[in-house]
Amino acid sequence: MKEEKTSATKEYDFNVEIKLMETQKPQFANHILSQLMLQEVATDETKIIKYFDWAKELTQSGVLKLDRGDVSEIKKFVIADTKMYVVAKAPILQVLEN
Repeated sequence: MKEEKTSATKEYDFNVEIKLMETQKPQFANHILSQLMLQEVATDETKIIKYFDWAKELTQSGVLKLDRGDVSEIKKFVIADTKMYVVAKAPILQVLEN
């Protein structure tokens, strides 16, 4: 018998514009997070598939349905990533806090 997830999910919209300077072309949190997930060097099969699926969804709609465990995992990923600047991390973490 297959166990079902009992955690409630919530939608998180990552279609947030990130712009450091007025002359800079705006980027969006969903695209930045998607690219970093696709570049992640994961060795766990579950994580590989999850990150790939999240990256596709971020690229297509910018919205993810996440439970508390997923939110925690993405927060840890964002905080630990050394390729992402604070200017991109902060808006992503703010989305996850709301």
